[in-house]
Amino acid sequence: MTSGSRRIGSWPRLAATAIDYGAMAAVSAAAGLALGRWWVAGADAGPEGRDALQAVPDLVALAGAISVFAVVGVLYMLLEIWWAASPGKRLMGLRIGTAAGEAAPAGALVVRYLVKNAHLILGALAVIPGAGMLSVLEPYAVLTVTAGSAVLLLGFDRALHDLVAGTAVYRQPDIRPRR
Repeated sequence: MTSGSRRIGSWPRLAATAIDYGAMAAVSAAAGLALGRWWVAGADAGPEGRDALQAVPDLVALAGAISVFAVVGVLYMLLEIWWAASPGKRLMGLRIGTAAGEAAPAGALVVRYLVKNAHLILGALAVIPGAGMLSVLEPYAVLTVTAGSAVLLLGFDRALHDLVAGTAVYRQPDIRPRR
């Protein structure tokens, strides 16, 4: 049996992604709404500022949820580097390995993360003064990452981020220790 025949295709990976985003959304919504309400309740902008915030509490709560989602998303997805699997992949019994089916080295996992999240990284960097031109690249990165992941739906067993990083996704027991 070749290592390619043990690789995981689209549906288990899609299920793991759904678990990941569902968990991130739930944590972000709960923490973000609490943060937004705290912002409204503790507004120290004088009566006018507090009144302005209290006039749009749902909008402030939504801003809190979005803020928390960004932080939770980065931390949550960094687990994929530390564990060689996101929490969703772990629940599905999946793990990231090398293309040859061995445990993936940290460097390959970092490259995979950077390619897979290039659009988010570009968007975050674009807010830095003087780096606004990066926002021009963000839509192209979104298209590239999306198309690179969509190839899994066509029967390929590795997405673009896996090809670039030299990785693949396997069932946990199919990963061999590195030599």
